[in-house]
Amino acid sequence: MTSGSQRLAGILLAASLCLPGAAVAQNNSQPWGIALSTGAVTTEDGVCRFEFGLDNHLTRDITALEVVLVARDQLGPVERTRLRLGPIAAGDHYAQEISLRPANGDCDTIQAIEVVLQSCEIGGNNRFEGCLALMRTQPGEGRPLVINRTPMPMPAEGPGDAAAPRSDEAAPTLVPMLGVTIASITESLAEKFSVSPGVEGVLVIAADPNRAAATRLMPGDVILEIDQDVVRAAEDVAQSIHRAIAANQSSLLVLTLRDGQEDFIVVPLGQ
Repeated sequence: MTSGSQRLAGILLAASLCLPGAAVAQNNSQPWGIALSTGAVTTEDGVCRFEFGLDNHLTRDITALEVVLVARDQLGPVERTRLRLGPIAAGDHYAQEISLRPANGDCDTIQAIEVVLQSCEIGGNNRFEGCLALMRTQPGEGRPLVINRTPMPMPAEGPGDAAAPRSDEAAPTLVPMLGVTIASITESLAEKFSVSPGVEGVLVIAADPNRAAATRLMPGDVILEIDQDVVRAAEDVAQSIHRAIAANQSSLLVLTLRDGQEDFIVVPLGQ
């Protein structure tokens, strides 16, 4: 059996365990699972529009499905939106136009769309793990899709969304231009890195020792501001880096909190 066949067999086995009664195609040449795709991106007044498609190849209806779509460029996330879909009947195709407005207003910089599953019901039953195992991408005209296989609820957005409970499992974000990995401050991370209650910012949880920034930013540092702009999420870091690159800066002025003390440090970009 080829490695591809082994992988498919493993996914189908996982699905059969998690989704009793929701059969999927057993032939590699036939469509199977929950197939996702994107259409070509069009741009108007700084708004990026594309079609998000879903094909339900299961033999049971998808009662409800919620995902977060995260547009990413080479520096990290630049914009996101939340979708609540369903019901989607077995064998049906679903499509919806998505509108995103990146902070830099440049749709061409978007390199991929990350799909983060939030919840899934099959036949009226919660089948989160089974849906996650069965989700796959299929060729489309738009940006490549990347399915996040880590179960990770994200904060609700928009005036119509209720506030979501803050997850105690922080989704880490690698910042290639700085050589560090950052995350939102959760109770478990605050305890691990001795961050005081009420501190707002993003937490450095790892640093590449081979990068110059590692001599300035250390695990446990909380980034409060970058170039005098307040930082509250990974998206704020990405936007600050975008602005610095556009201004031909070679470094960032970062306000950090380390061991209870605030301090300004200069962090080199891309070194």
